[in-house]
Amino acid sequence: MKEFKKAIVLVLALGLLWSMSYSQSRVTGALEGTAVDDTGSALPGVEIKLSSPDMIGGSRSRVTDAEGKFRFVGLQPGTYSVEASLQGFTPQRSEGVRLFVGQTLIIDFVLQIGTLQEAITVTGRAPTIDVKDSAVATHHIPESTIKDVVFSRDSYQYFAMDLAPGTYVAGWHGVKAFGGATRTGNAYTMDGVEFGATGWGGSWIESDSNIFAEAEVKGLGAAAEYDGFDGLHMSLVTKSGGNTLDGMLQFNYESFSWQQENIDRSDPFYELISVSPKESLIYGSFLIGGPIAKDKIWFFGSGTFRKFGYERTSEGGPAKYYKYLPTGILKFTLQPATSTRLSAYFVMDYFSMDRMDQSLYRPYEATAWDHSPSWVSNISLLHSFSDKTFIDVTLGYSQMTWSTGGYSDEPGRIDDSTGIRSVNYSFRIEEHSPRYAANATLSHHADDFITGSHDFKFGLEVEQISSSWDIQYSGGYYYRDNVEFYGYSYDYAYTWGEDINPKGVRVSVFVQDAWNIGNLTINPGIRFNSYRGTFKTSDEVFKTNGFAPRLGITWDVFGDHKTALKAHYGRFYDKFTTGHFDDAAAGEKDWVMYEVMPDGSKVEIYRDPFTNPTTIDADIKFPSLDQFSFGIERELMADTSIALSLVWKRWYNSISRVNLGEVFTLTDFTFTDEQGQSQTWDIYDRTTSATSFLVANPRSGLTPYIERESKQTYLGFIAEFEKRFSDNWMLNASYSYGLSKSWPTGTNPNSLIDFDRWGGAPVAYPFHIFKMYGTFIVPWNIKLSPTFSWRSTFGGRGEGDGRWEAWVRAPVGGNPSVDIETPNVNKIPDYIALDLRIFKSFQIKGDLRLEGYLDIYNIFNRQRASDVQDQLTNIDFGKATRVNYGREFRLGVRFYF
Repeated sequence: MKEFKKAIVLVLALGLLWSMSYSQSRVTGALEGTAVDDTGSALPGVEIKLSSPDMIGGSRSRVTDAEGKFRFVGLQPGTYSVEASLQGFTPQRSEGVRLFVGQTLIIDFVLQIGTLQEAITVTGRAPTIDVKDSAVATHHIPESTIKDVVFSRDSYQYFAMDLAPGTYVAGWHGVKAFGGATRTGNAYTMDGVEFGATGWGGSWIESDSNIFAEAEVKGLGAAAEYDGFDGLHMSLVTKSGGNTLDGMLQFNYESFSWQQENIDRSDPFYELISVSPKESLIYGSFLIGGPIAKDKIWFFGSGTFRKFGYERTSEGGPAKYYKYLPTGILKFTLQPATSTRLSAYFVMDYFSMDRMDQSLYRPYEATAWDHSPSWVSNISLLHSFSDKTFIDVTLGYSQMTWSTGGYSDEPGRIDDSTGIRSVNYSFRIEEHSPRYAANATLSHHADDFITGSHDFKFGLEVEQISSSWDIQYSGGYYYRDNVEFYGYSYDYAYTWGEDINPKGVRVSVFVQDAWNIGNLTINPGIRFNSYRGTFKTSDEVFKTNGFAPRLGITWDVFGDHKTALKAHYGRFYDKFTTGHFDDAAAGEKDWVMYEVMPDGSKVEIYRDPFTNPTTIDADIKFPSLDQFSFGIERELMADTSIALSLVWKRWYNSISRVNLGEVFTLTDFTFTDEQGQSQTWDIYDRTTSATSFLVANPRSGLTPYIERESKQTYLGFIAEFEKRFSDNWMLNASYSYGLSKSWPTGTNPNSLIDFDRWGGAPVAYPFHIFKMYGTFIVPWNIKLSPTFSWRSTFGGRGEGDGRWEAWVRAPVGGNPSVDIETPNVNKIPDYIALDLRIFKSFQIKGDLRLEGYLDIYNIFNRQRASDVQDQLTNIDFGKATRVNYGREFRLGVRFYF
């Protein structure tokens, strides 16, 4: 904590010393423009008045300068009205200007000669294209979409990312994007505070989506202030209240019986599934926000309770288990002066589940409990020195906990021939992962500096993370029974565990500019990251730095702010987690494998000596990627735009724990393939274990078996159509193509054998995604909000669903698994889903309003496997082990006051 306190002082000191950088921050936006007469001559002295119910402090006004320019900075996301007036001219007003987080929108006025007393002329369309930012494929999700569109059965906030083009849900609560890692490859911020898990990077807190005013999803062409992701960056903006007291009560209900069977029982592929999976829900939420003092102090609070029920096929028939998830937020926003805004919030959830994951291969006795509270808090200050300069300082704290285990002290077991677990859950886990963060940016706009205008931004970020892990096998052992080799069955036992507490500090500084020369905006930037990691039980130090240059170009093609051509290059670094270096923490036990004899005794046959010293390479580099993006965005008509984007990525410097001195012997093993034919393949058998380990970037020559550094590439194309809500409808439709390729390093020498066996070509996973969502108001004022998604299969084992390859265990040290089929050879049917929300509002009196709605998921009632038994020696090989939900119905009601 001493180091972090010093870091906070440093942030505040530098924030007060720096005096440059303008436009918007991660949680605010900006509006700017020019006022001219009908001859195109600049009009100085025009009063520009800005108003919005989303802006605390009341309306604001500016006066145009000698060049007719004006700007408003540090604005909260929302809908604005901008009015221009000058003696001798007819006033004009632009209404419905939707400003999203991180945007800078341009609003120009052409005033006609007249009088101030004449009726205000309301100008046409509000701008939709940001012609000052070179980021492409940025997706904004307003509150209306969060409220009206079905994007998650569970109301988890991070599933809103799945609405963005090029993304898809993969694995356990994960969203994968642009070739990045599932779940862990994304950055998640709430009012500027990162809330990903400090140990492994994934999203964890499960706030109710109703507390958010909007979300921004971006990842391609991001400026230097964005880093720490290889997929997407999601910025969530919490609600703040307002000048009127408003609230909402919401209740949702779904019964197990409100779902339909969707499995064809005559198909042998589905014979293991005794019942289609079902779920139930009891959901209650209360939201209230308003003024404590109008235009001075606002508050917002919410409390939500969710009870989820799950019914799955289990060994003994259908089984049910439940999850309980209370969540809440309390937030205050203060405007003590016109130029100063303060806000603070506290968000929490308490994830609780008993008899978790009872399923086909996990009977009641082998289930687990999980009780895991988490929270995020934030204090932020925004101060404007003028309409050209402002400072934004944020202090944040988040805490993730994970506590899970079984219901007895007995070791857990798994039968290798059936995949069925028994006796107890395998692990007991305790994790505590706090994060302290301090960020400061100071901003300034400069006219006629060198040439053109500049929107400079300097920033400093400091975060301290730690992750305390205590993981042990239940009862001290883990058993795998009936492992078959050459017609004989063997039983094995394993021991392992770790009790570690790594800590890390990241310090980042960046500078960026939006340099405007006529219709061209150049976005140069550079970022410097410094990473440090330490351990309580070891003298090793993780120490590395990295520069991240960025360069973007945006061309306002016709000068009317309706067509933007964008190009960008950037280096991005991975999210900083203790998982990058915690292998060097003393506190991990050896992983030991025993053969269990008929009399129950154990004979050691293999050992990974993790208690041996582990050092960190002094020249280690932090994982990064180079990204090139190109795009064009065009406003077609009012509230309507299209965008085309192209991206290429290349990853560098993965980090692994490398065994130094271990020796492998090339041998062979024989197995029977799925056609019943005997096959004999080469495989490496480790004959000498390592005497030490090195945490390093794998590279040729590090060991005799590593042939190359890590390599992964991604090529993607995105086409998006967006019609914002107006004239009773909105629609977003997108198509994405992606191709990921990866090459093995040889850290595991058997991966090189597989690489050669499949012809030396990289593992390539292409995919196509088409998605569409919208809202349409039809007769009788009924709203229809459909969500459609089609996705070709993707990925391999561990990706969640899609393609799979058969594998077997090899009878060499550690019993490694070996894929015996060419990658991509087996394919699950494409994912197709159509969901629909139907709702109707009833005005009661004044602000009192009642809204009822019906959600229908999987309207087509399609059946689709989401997992297949791919272990060749398992008696269920090639059969579906998990399937999607059938058609289901859910009722909801909202009461607004």
